[in-house]
Amino acid sequence: MNGKCVAVIGTLDTKGPEYSFLLTCLRYHGLEPVLIDISLLGINPDFNPAYTVHDVARRAGEDFGSVAVLNKIEAGRVMVPGAKGIVQEMQSKGRLDGIIALGGANGTLLAGEIMKSLRVFLPKLIVSVVAAGDPRVNVGTKDIVLVNSVSDICLNRFTARIMANAAAAFAGMIVLAQAPVIDSEKKLVAGTMLGLNQTFVLGVKELIEKNGKFALKLLSVLSRTSERIITIGLEIRSRNLAGRVAYVLLFFAKEIYHSNIFELPVSRKEIAEFIGMSSANVIRTFSELKRDGIIRSNGRTIEITDLAKLEVISRRG
Repeated sequence: MNGKCVAVIGTLDTKGPEYSFLLTCLRYHGLEPVLIDISLLGINPDFNPAYTVHDVARRAGEDFGSVAVLNKIEAGRVMVPGAKGIVQEMQSKGRLDGIIALGGANGTLLAGEIMKSLRVFLPKLIVSVVAAGDPRVNVGTKDIVLVNSVSDICLNRFTARIMANAAAAFAGMIVLAQAPVIDSEKKLVAGTMLGLNQTFVLGVKELIEKNGKFALKLLSVLSRTSERIITIGLEIRSRNLAGRVAYVLLFFAKEIYHSNIFELPVSRKEIAEFIGMSSANVIRTFSELKRDGIIRSNGRTIEITDLAKLEVISRRG
């Protein structure tokens, strides 16, 4: 053993043989796995985890007996906070060198939520059946590695090879990774480069590298912009659905276009993602605002016909 302690987040009630194989792989690479059982349905008697389902539920202030009768979503709302408390405690005590899990769709969601509570740079890996889908829900803004299981997670000679490869890669992150220090005294500037804005971002990068005064000015502008974005997010989330939609429409009218008639630069779906609501609810709210004569719309063209009422909805939302 090399003294590297790793948390293994497991739904042992449904994936017992698979986790048994994963534990064998991790120990083969010299890691010391700490098994945390976040099962939602019951207890697998073939395992003796470091943290049982009872330990996890108690950490969240609940009894597992009452959790086991809930549906998966409700049970997850108990087991995830409980597991978060355990791994965060391990991290704070310096006893956590990485975290790994196997997951179907629900297991990936649970493991991802737990991993997102941990610091960046700590190795995090999930062998997942939904790795090839949209990773934003499960990964968020954290450095979580999703390994595509290719098939459902059921132990056989095919999936065993995938899990073994994932365990080896995970061990490599922990045992072999030695990040070189790169200009540690320099300030970091974040920029997103995606196809259409690649030329612009590369140009800005060159300017920053050649002109320190420009870099400081840019950082000042970015800081104010980031503060404004955070403020807008907090203001939106303090409102109900109608208030959130009204806030967004007023923002475009007053802050961006300076006109009550404007072209929405984003789709209803993107508005829904930004304000934390479903697309169906956003579309319904647009329809209600049209019905009440507060706005008119034609495709993405919006006309605010009753600004005063829209402002009242935004304030009272």
